[in-house]
Amino acid sequence: MRENPLAPYLDLWKLTPDGVSFETPSSWLAFVRCGELPAVLKMPKPNSEERLNALALETYDGQAAVRVLKRDTHAFLMERAQPGTELAALSLNDRDVDATHIACNVIENLNARPAPQGEWKTLESLALGFARNRESALRARVLSADLIDRAEAMFLSLCASQSDRFLLHGDLHHMNILRDDARGWLAIDPKGVIGELAYETASLLHNPVPHFEMIAEPKLMERRVRILADRLHLDPGRILRWCFAKGILGHLWTVEDGGETSHFQRSLRVPETAWRLLGG
Repeated sequence: MRENPLAPYLDLWKLTPDGVSFETPSSWLAFVRCGELPAVLKMPKPNSEERLNALALETYDGQAAVRVLKRDTHAFLMERAQPGTELAALSLNDRDVDATHIACNVIENLNARPAPQGEWKTLESLALGFARNRESALRARVLSADLIDRAEAMFLSLCASQSDRFLLHGDLHHMNILRDDARGWLAIDPKGVIGELAYETASLLHNPVPHFEMIAEPKLMERRVRILADRLHLDPGRILRWCFAKGILGHLWTVEDGGETSHFQRSLRVPETAWRLLGG
């Protein structure tokens, strides 16, 4: 049995276990206490998309995000939101308008400053995922060539016409915004992507999963887009274009990661709704 890679940090950082450690496809994690403070110990796996989590959180410096308490080159300790209620709970209990406004508050606070220097991902680098995964998706017959081509062309066009760029969370959805009784709603697990603010809205429009019928409903999407556009001073059409283009790219990433594709018939309804609202 492989030794838990987090175990040495319990002694090193004087941490007390506060739950069972667990593993995700991208990281090892454990709920712990640092003194009396509830915390989460996390070690991203080599080459994981979460390897920049700690750096992004340090850049946000506690503005609408959990704080980093300790870190080294392999692992980091972050504060744990208490009780940690997911924003999804509001959307699924007839409070989606409230949830969308809360997400806007988080986006405003995370992106209050221009993009910092650093070896961050960019939207242009993410766009390479179209070409990288096109043939695999076609062989698996889970996406059509036309759909991939339309999304790639739109993604590249949006990249070429970006407005001011920020250090975006990169995966800001309803399960990555948690409630803390003391500090309010906080973001977790930022990927750290340099790009324009409108891109940040795309993951919100695709969540909470797996409630695809709800989030693909045109009236709900239109309402969400209107709130996001008004609150964040964004072009509604640009929000919808990012929703469509990133939605297809996200499906390609699922193929790349060997993830489950049986839900594609349902989940593709979300970018398809965005396409229709654009007049397509």
